[in-house]
Parts: sequence; C-alpha cells; structure tokens
Amino acid sequence: MVEDGKSILIKSWKKILIKDLKPHALNQIFDYLPEKTYEALKEDIKKRGLKIPIDITENKTIVCGCQRVKILNELGIKELKENQYRILKDLTEDQIKEHLIKDNILRRQLTPAQIVEAGKELEKIYKKQDYSYQ
Repeated sequence: MVEDGKSILIKSWKKILIKDLKPHALNQIFDYLPEKTYEALKEDIKKRGLKIPIDITENKTIVCGCQRVKILNELGIKELKENQYRILKDLTEDQIKEHLIKDNILRRQLTPAQIVEAGKELEKIYKKQDYSYQ
C-alpha cells in the first residue's frame, strides 16, 4: 500500500503474540464500544474469525484494532497469524495518529465526545503541517 508516495505497510514476522501488543495512547479516545456492538463483534469474530487485519507499528503498538485484539484475547486466541496484521513502517508519529483517527472515524459509530476529541487531535496534526491553517 502506498500513502503520499511512501510505502507504509510491510510484513516481517510470521506470528505475533497478542500479549506482546500494546495499544497506542490515542486509542483511549475510541476505547468505548456500546455493549451490544461489542458483543456482536465478538460473536462475529468467534464464528468467522478475524476478517480485518490489525494495524501495528514495528514496536508492536496497536494503531487500529484494539477492540478486536481485546476480543481475541477474551476468546483465548494467543497469537496473530501473518494474514491477521499489517505493520505500519516509515511513518512519523503524526502520520500514525492520523491513520488511527481516520480509521476510527470512517469505521465506527462514534459518540459526540469521541468526535470532538478526534477533531482536536487532527487539528494538532494539521497545524504542524504545511497547510495554511487558520
């Protein structure tokens, strides 16, 4: 996959132990899933397996997929196979944060408070970039 002319996704490990993964600090904004949604996701993963890969950094920080990893752990699954994760490489911390925020905004039903927090974080990122931010 290429984003802004940079290669950002690689694979270099065969399996990753779930116990070695840690959530990105910014995931605390998106930590909450309503109970019905969480249980539906858990049931789906139990029946069909993990269908969307977990995005992680090279130091095994979860960028996208904290809820799925939590569910895998609850189901007694101890490792991610090669096709169940993607490693984000050669990204700045701001690019990682932007990826995390946009993934959550596009794939989840967020509370108003989560949307506000996500917007604040994106604003911080964009203020640092070469945009004419006013």
